Amino acid sequence: MSGASGGPPPSIRPTSTLLFRVFNPELYVGYNKYVAGIGTLICGMALFNVGMMKHERDLEVKREREANEALPPGR
Repeated sequence: MSGASGGPPPSIRPTSTLLFRVFNPELYVGYNKYVAGIGTLICGMALFNVGMMKHERDLEVKREREANEALPPGR
């Protein structure tokens, strides 16, 4: 028999190496809601900025198209 309860013996866990800890910090560092909030806000602002740039470009293309349609043919 392996244990007092008669179950299988506990598995042997290898200890983590420094390299493993460097590449997987989320397993060892607690959740920081302030940093996550700031990151979410910055990502939202970036998406908003890209949307505004696309909107402005669409308006510019529309104005150019309307200006070119107003020219008489042959010019």
